[in-house]
Amino acid sequence: MITFPQVAILRKPLKTPAFCETVLKAAGVDLTPDQAAIAVERNDCPNCEAPAGSPCRTRGGKTATKYHTPRFILVPALREELEVLVPEDREPGRPWKPGPPVKAAPAEPTAKPIRIGYARCSTAQQELQSQLDALARAKCKRVFSEKISTRVKTRPELEQAFKLAYDIREAAPDQEVILTVHKLKRLARNAAELMTLSGQLQGAGVQLELGLGQGRGGLLWVEHSSLHRLNLPRTPGCWPTNCST
Repeated sequence: MITFPQVAILRKPLKTPAFCETVLKAAGVDLTPDQAAIAVERNDCPNCEAPAGSPCRTRGGKTATKYHTPRFILVPALREELEVLVPEDREPGRPWKPGPPVKAAPAEPTAKPIRIGYARCSTAQQELQSQLDALARAKCKRVFSEKISTRVKTRPELEQAFKLAYDIREAAPDQEVILTVHKLKRLARNAAELMTLSGQLQGAGVQLELGLGQGRGGLLWVEHSSLHRLNLPRTPGCWPTNCST
Protein backbone atom coordinates (compact mmCIF):
# COMPACT_ATOMS: atom_id res chain seq x y z
CA MET A 1 0.00 0.00 0.00
CA ILE A 2 1.25 3.48 -0.83
CA THR A 3 0.82 5.91 2.05
CA PHE A 4 1.07 9.67 2.05
CA PRO A 5 2.59 11.98 4.68
CA GLN A 6 -0.06 13.69 6.77
CA VAL A 7 1.27 17.17 6.05
CA ALA A 8 0.25 19.85 3.63
CA ILE A 9 2.21 19.68 0.41
CA LEU A 10 2.22 22.05 -2.53
CA ARG A 11 0.24 20.53 -5.35
CA LYS A 12 2.36 20.30 -8.47
CA PRO A 13 0.74 21.19 -11.80
CA LEU A 14 -0.09 18.00 -13.67
CA LYS A 15 1.82 19.15 -16.76
CA THR A 16 4.83 16.87 -16.67
CA PRO A 17 4.16 14.07 -19.20
CA ALA A 18 7.82 13.55 -19.95
CA PHE A 19 8.58 13.12 -16.26
CA CYS A 20 5.67 10.70 -15.84
CA GLU A 21 6.75 8.65 -18.84
CA THR A 22 10.24 8.37 -17.36
CA VAL A 23 8.81 7.27 -14.02
CA LEU A 24 6.51 4.70 -15.56
CA LYS A 25 9.32 3.15 -17.56
CA ALA A 26 11.72 2.95 -14.64
CA ALA A 27 11.73 -0.76 -13.90
CA GLY A 28 11.95 -1.76 -10.29
CA VAL A 29 11.79 1.79 -8.93
CA ASP A 30 8.92 2.59 -6.55
CA LEU A 31 7.01 5.76 -7.21
CA THR A 32 6.91 8.41 -4.53
CA PRO A 33 3.40 9.33 -3.32
CA ASP A 34 3.36 12.54 -5.36
CA GLN A 35 4.66 10.77 -8.46
CA ALA A 36 2.00 8.09 -8.05
CA ALA A 37 -0.77 10.70 -7.83
CA ILE A 38 0.49 12.49 -10.93
CA ALA A 39 0.69 9.22 -12.84
CA VAL A 40 -2.80 8.06 -11.78
CA GLU A 41 -4.41 11.40 -12.56
CA ARG A 42 -3.12 11.35 -16.12
CA ASN A 43 -5.98 8.92 -16.83
CA ASP A 44 -9.73 9.44 -16.71
CA CYS A 45 -11.34 7.24 -14.04
CA PRO A 46 -13.46 4.41 -15.52
CA ASN A 47 -15.31 4.12 -12.20
CA CYS A 48 -16.33 7.63 -11.11
CA GLU A 49 -15.64 9.34 -14.46
CA ALA A 50 -13.33 11.91 -12.87
CA PRO A 51 -11.42 13.53 -15.73
CA ALA A 52 -7.66 13.42 -16.16
CA GLY A 53 -6.07 15.97 -13.85
CA SER A 54 -8.59 15.41 -11.03
CA PRO A 55 -8.76 13.04 -8.05
CA CYS A 56 -11.41 10.35 -7.80
CA ARG A 57 -14.78 11.19 -6.28
CA THR A 58 -17.40 9.37 -4.26
CA ARG A 59 -21.06 8.89 -5.16
CA GLY A 60 -21.84 11.54 -2.56
CA GLY A 61 -19.79 14.16 -4.40
CA LYS A 62 -16.78 14.09 -2.06
CA THR A 63 -13.14 13.72 -2.97
CA ALA A 64 -12.31 10.05 -2.48
CA THR A 65 -9.74 8.96 0.10
CA LYS A 66 -8.15 6.54 -2.38
CA TYR A 67 -8.06 6.15 -6.12
CA HIS A 68 -10.41 3.58 -7.63
CA THR A 69 -8.72 0.32 -8.58
CA PRO A 70 -9.83 0.43 -12.26
CA ARG A 71 -8.03 3.77 -12.51
CA PHE A 72 -4.71 3.23 -10.79
CA ILE A 73 -4.10 -0.12 -12.46
CA LEU A 74 -3.94 1.77 -15.74
CA VAL A 75 -0.47 2.73 -14.51
CA PRO A 76 1.71 -0.39 -14.98
CA ALA A 77 4.06 0.66 -12.18
CA LEU A 78 1.14 0.60 -9.71
CA ARG A 79 -0.58 -2.64 -10.71
CA GLU A 80 0.93 -4.57 -7.83
CA GLU A 81 -0.41 -2.14 -5.24
CA LEU A 82 -3.49 -3.07 -3.21
CA GLU A 83 -4.57 0.56 -2.97
CA VAL A 84 -3.27 4.04 -3.73
CA LEU A 85 -4.35 6.82 -1.38
CA VAL A 86 -5.33 10.30 -2.55
CA PRO A 87 -2.84 12.91 -1.22
CA GLU A 88 -3.85 15.36 1.45
CA ASP A 89 -3.49 18.37 -0.86
CA ARG A 90 -6.41 17.01 -2.92
CA GLU A 91 -8.53 17.38 0.26
CA PRO A 92 -10.00 13.88 0.50
CA GLY A 93 -13.37 13.84 2.26
CA ARG A 94 -14.23 17.38 1.24
CA PRO A 95 -16.50 18.39 -1.67
CA TRP A 96 -14.93 17.28 -4.93
CA LYS A 97 -13.64 19.87 -7.35
CA PRO A 98 -11.83 19.32 -10.62
CA GLY A 99 -8.12 19.83 -10.85
CA PRO A 100 -6.26 21.54 -13.68
CA PRO A 101 -7.06 19.72 -16.92
CA VAL A 102 -4.35 17.65 -18.54
CA LYS A 103 -4.12 15.62 -21.71
CA ALA A 104 -5.13 12.04 -21.01
CA ALA A 105 -2.25 9.57 -21.07
CA PRO A 106 -1.89 7.31 -24.12
CA ALA A 107 -2.51 3.62 -23.66
CA GLU A 108 0.41 1.91 -21.96
CA PRO A 109 1.96 -1.21 -23.48
CA THR A 110 0.79 -4.47 -21.95
CA ALA A 111 2.65 -5.14 -18.71
CA LYS A 112 3.84 -8.46 -17.34
CA PRO A 113 1.15 -10.86 -16.07
CA ILE A 114 -0.51 -10.06 -12.76
CA ARG A 115 -0.81 -13.10 -10.51
CA ILE A 116 -3.42 -13.02 -7.77
CA GLY A 117 -2.97 -15.73 -5.16
CA TYR A 118 -5.64 -17.45 -3.08
CA ALA A 119 -4.92 -19.59 0.00
CA ARG A 120 -7.43 -21.38 2.20
CA CYS A 121 -7.67 -23.91 4.99
CA SER A 122 -10.78 -25.05 6.82
CA THR A 123 -10.08 -24.47 10.51
CA ALA A 124 -8.25 -22.01 12.70
CA GLN A 125 -5.93 -24.78 13.90
CA GLN A 126 -4.57 -25.45 10.41
CA GLU A 127 -1.66 -23.48 9.02
CA LEU A 128 -1.64 -21.30 5.90
CA GLN A 129 2.05 -20.48 5.75
CA SER A 130 3.04 -23.30 3.40
CA GLN A 131 0.46 -22.10 0.89
CA LEU A 132 1.54 -18.49 1.30
CA ASP A 133 5.17 -19.49 0.75
CA ALA A 134 4.22 -21.39 -2.42
CA LEU A 135 2.27 -18.42 -3.75
CA ALA A 136 5.22 -16.13 -3.00
CA ARG A 137 7.47 -18.46 -5.02
CA ALA A 138 4.95 -18.22 -7.85
CA LYS A 139 5.47 -14.43 -7.71
CA CYS A 140 1.94 -13.58 -6.56
CA LYS A 141 2.11 -9.99 -5.39
CA ARG A 142 -1.49 -9.92 -4.18
CA VAL A 143 -2.62 -12.81 -2.01
CA PHE A 144 -6.01 -13.32 -0.40
CA SER A 145 -6.23 -15.91 2.37
CA GLU A 146 -8.83 -17.17 4.80
CA LYS A 147 -9.60 -19.99 7.20
CA ILE A 148 -13.01 -21.18 6.13
CA SER A 149 -14.57 -24.43 4.97
CA THR A 150 -15.59 -24.95 1.34
CA ARG A 151 -18.96 -25.94 2.79
CA VAL A 152 -19.54 -22.25 3.49
CA LYS A 153 -21.32 -20.78 0.51
CA THR A 154 -19.80 -17.31 0.77
CA ARG A 155 -16.03 -17.00 1.08
CA PRO A 156 -15.25 -13.27 1.45
CA GLU A 157 -11.56 -13.41 0.52
CA LEU A 158 -12.24 -15.55 -2.55
CA GLU A 159 -14.87 -13.07 -3.64
CA GLN A 160 -12.36 -10.25 -3.19
CA ALA A 161 -9.79 -12.12 -5.28
CA PHE A 162 -12.33 -12.61 -8.07
CA LYS A 163 -13.46 -8.98 -7.87
CA LEU A 164 -9.90 -7.69 -8.14
CA ALA A 165 -9.24 -9.93 -11.15
CA TYR A 166 -12.43 -8.75 -12.84
CA ASP A 167 -11.67 -5.08 -12.10
CA ILE A 168 -8.22 -5.36 -13.63
CA ARG A 169 -9.50 -7.09 -16.75
CA GLU A 170 -12.29 -4.54 -17.18
CA ALA A 171 -9.96 -1.56 -16.81
CA ALA A 172 -7.09 -3.04 -18.84
CA PRO A 173 -8.48 -5.66 -21.28
CA ASP A 174 -5.03 -6.44 -22.69
CA GLN A 175 -3.57 -7.18 -19.26
CA GLU A 176 -2.97 -10.87 -18.55
CA VAL A 177 -4.47 -11.79 -15.15
CA ILE A 178 -3.88 -15.14 -13.46
CA LEU A 179 -5.53 -16.60 -10.35
CA THR A 180 -3.06 -18.98 -8.69
CA VAL A 181 -3.91 -21.58 -6.04
CA HIS A 182 -1.59 -24.06 -4.36
CA LYS A 183 -3.94 -27.01 -4.85
CA LEU A 184 -7.31 -27.28 -6.57
CA LYS A 185 -9.04 -28.32 -3.34
CA ARG A 186 -8.15 -24.90 -1.89
CA LEU A 187 -10.43 -23.39 -4.50
CA ALA A 188 -13.28 -25.87 -4.84
CA ARG A 189 -14.77 -28.85 -3.00
CA ASN A 190 -15.49 -31.05 -6.01
CA ALA A 191 -15.42 -31.15 -9.79
CA ALA A 192 -18.82 -29.49 -10.22
CA GLU A 193 -17.84 -26.48 -8.13
CA LEU A 194 -14.44 -26.30 -9.80
CA MET A 195 -16.05 -26.29 -13.25
CA THR A 196 -18.38 -23.49 -12.17
CA LEU A 197 -15.60 -21.29 -10.77
CA SER A 198 -13.31 -22.02 -13.71
CA GLY A 199 -16.07 -21.08 -16.12
CA GLN A 200 -16.61 -17.79 -14.33
CA LEU A 201 -12.91 -16.97 -14.55
CA GLN A 202 -12.67 -17.96 -18.19
CA GLY A 203 -15.71 -15.86 -19.03
CA ALA A 204 -13.94 -12.81 -17.60
CA GLY A 205 -10.68 -13.62 -19.38
CA VAL A 206 -8.87 -14.65 -16.18
CA GLN A 207 -6.55 -17.66 -16.26
CA LEU A 208 -6.42 -20.31 -13.54
CA GLU A 209 -3.04 -21.65 -12.43
CA LEU A 210 -2.26 -24.53 -10.08
CA GLY A 211 0.88 -24.85 -7.98
CA LEU A 212 2.28 -28.37 -8.15
CA GLY A 213 3.04 -28.62 -4.46
CA GLN A 214 6.13 -28.32 -2.31
CA GLY A 215 9.10 -30.26 -3.64
CA ARG A 216 7.71 -30.67 -7.15
CA GLY A 217 8.20 -27.16 -8.46
CA GLY A 218 6.55 -25.45 -11.36
CA LEU A 219 3.01 -24.41 -12.16
CA LEU A 220 0.20 -26.03 -14.09
CA TRP A 221 -2.15 -24.11 -16.36
CA VAL A 222 -5.73 -25.23 -15.87
CA GLU A 223 -7.87 -24.95 -19.00
CA HIS A 224 -11.60 -25.01 -18.34
CA SER A 225 -12.19 -27.15 -21.42
CA SER A 226 -9.76 -29.84 -20.22
CA LEU A 227 -10.91 -30.15 -16.59
CA HIS A 228 -12.97 -33.21 -17.44
CA ARG A 229 -9.72 -35.07 -18.13
CA LEU A 230 -8.45 -34.59 -14.59
CA ASN A 231 -9.12 -37.28 -12.00
CA LEU A 232 -11.52 -35.22 -9.89
CA PRO A 233 -14.27 -36.33 -7.51
CA ARG A 234 -17.67 -35.84 -9.11
CA THR A 235 -19.90 -36.52 -6.14
CA PRO A 236 -21.14 -33.81 -3.77
CA GLY A 237 -18.43 -34.96 -1.38
CA CYS A 238 -14.94 -33.61 -0.98
CA TRP A 239 -11.55 -34.41 -2.44
CA PRO A 240 -10.40 -38.02 -1.86
CA THR A 241 -7.58 -37.14 0.54
CA ASN A 242 -7.22 -34.50 3.25
CA CYS A 243 -10.72 -33.29 2.44
CA SER A 244 -11.01 -31.39 5.72
CA THR A 245 -8.28 -29.00 4.66
